[in-house]
Amino acid sequence: KLRRETTERQIDVSAVPRERLLIHPDAVSFQDSLLTGEKTEMRRSDLIAMGYDRATIDALSQTSEDDYEESVRRDTVIDGDESQRANETVDYYDLYIRVDLDNDGVAELRHMVFAGGLKEKNLLINDEVDEIQMCDVAVMRQPHQWEGISLADDLMELQQVKTVLVRQTLDNLYWQNNPQPIVQNGAVMNPEAVANPEFGKPIEVSRGVDVREAMGFNSVPFVARESFAMLDYIDSEATDRTGVSDASAGLAPDALQNMTAKASAMIEQAGIGQTEMMVRTVADSLRPFFKGILRLIIRHQDIPRTVRLKGEWVQFDPRHWNAGMDATVNTGLGAGTRERDMAMMQAVMGLQEKLLASFGPVDNPYVKPDDLWNALSKFVEAAGLKTPDMYFTEPDPQEVQMLMQAAKSKPNPDAMKIQGQLQLEQAKIAASQAKEKAQMEADLIVEEKRMQAETKRQGEELAVKQSLQRDQLAWEREKFMMDMEFKRIQAEMTRQDDIWKRQADGMDVEGGSMLHEAALGQMDQQNQVTTAALQKVMAGQEALLQAVTQMSAILSAPKELVRDEEGRPVGVRPVVQ
Repeated sequence: KLRRETTERQIDVSAVPRERLLIHPDAVSFQDSLLTGEKTEMRRSDLIAMGYDRATIDALSQTSEDDYEESVRRDTVIDGDESQRANETVDYYDLYIRVDLDNDGVAELRHMVFAGGLKEKNLLINDEVDEIQMCDVAVMRQPHQWEGISLADDLMELQQVKTVLVRQTLDNLYWQNNPQPIVQNGAVMNPEAVANPEFGKPIEVSRGVDVREAMGFNSVPFVARESFAMLDYIDSEATDRTGVSDASAGLAPDALQNMTAKASAMIEQAGIGQTEMMVRTVADSLRPFFKGILRLIIRHQDIPRTVRLKGEWVQFDPRHWNAGMDATVNTGLGAGTRERDMAMMQAVMGLQEKLLASFGPVDNPYVKPDDLWNALSKFVEAAGLKTPDMYFTEPDPQEVQMLMQAAKSKPNPDAMKIQGQLQLEQAKIAASQAKEKAQMEADLIVEEKRMQAETKRQGEELAVKQSLQRDQLAWEREKFMMDMEFKRIQAEMTRQDDIWKRQADGMDVEGGSMLHEAALGQMDQQNQVTTAALQKVMAGQEALLQAVTQMSAILSAPKELVRDEEGRPVGVRPVVQ
């Protein structure tokens, strides 16, 4: 015979009822509690199947009948077959205790399991552990207390007041519908007809008695209408305490009364806000729960495992994972209304459309085909439809890859359009440059002709000025010679006059002649100096005339146009031959 045992490891999560949870009374949280655990009842057969020694389990005492809270919460089911010892239940304590057993002064966390009692002989497991494998989930926390509160704790007082108001309102209506009769003793012959009235049954009055005086009704004031306002106040107080209202329950406030959309949205958001606060508190409580599950998987999963994820079989090996990874609980799922979820998904798809139009469907760094499918799926789910596959087809990765490859090889119309526009712009720029170049060459030719005409005009003006200066210089020289000749003739005539005068006066002609010769000699010397100065002046004017002649020759000589680096004319210079 061959016996084969297969061990399959899996995480077992169970909820612990409040009456079975054990925690130290001074604890604020599970982490600082000196004792945390669970008290339950287990059959002897279940304990033996868990691996405990049968003799030890058979020696344990049965479960005590002192659990009052459980008997109040639910009906106790008693097994009728008490003859079988294996089905007898015993008290089972699964505890995490901080105690110093090695006497080193530091309390260690130990996992202790007791069965049938809390004495040393009832101890089944005593191991040192790293953490408490329990966590608490609270909807509303209380400051500096471990135990939270529920909606019932906030509403008990209001519910009692509302119950009293409803009962009083009904009693008042009962008194109004069934008023208390007032009967004069002896005036009514059949009093049972007044105490127990029946349809059609007459009330007999004694002869001679006025009916209005024989019978009447006690007047009870109707005050039930005042209770209705108080009941509305109690409902509003309950809404303020819990955040649960018609808006948060899914009923729009404007469905019952005329109200603007903005006010309706504000009321709806106010109700959802407090609900989201409770959901976030639950999420914070679930973080250590999922982190503990992660540590258990990494610690005990010794082989790779294959699971189905999003419709595909995926193999994972948690042995190499980081046991200290953090966990985040998303509280946005299911929050708000369908209209808000659909509006958000429409905004997301609008952004995706803009990104696709900007970057194109091929090699888009922001939007992929899977992103579009996810957005469509969420939009369909937000609309209340459970199966997006009925309205949209999930894209095949291979088909998407082939389409993307084909799109890469196919010329892009937008790119071709842009390329054509670029070529057109380049042609326009080339034509403009050619036009500017032709205009510049024409301007250069015109400027060159203008400068040549200007040079010719300046040469002609200089030649005319030179001729005039030459004529003026000859005239001035002739005038100077005529002035000198006139002065010489005038001096000779003066000398003759003096001679004739001396002869007439009988003077010594010879002596006067000598004086006159001396005077003429001085005059000749002065005339020589003046002539030398005149010759220097005429020599200077001749040099000036030669310079002007040379300048005129330079101006009338052939010239070439001088240009700068950009081809613009900046001057002229004579051609060296």
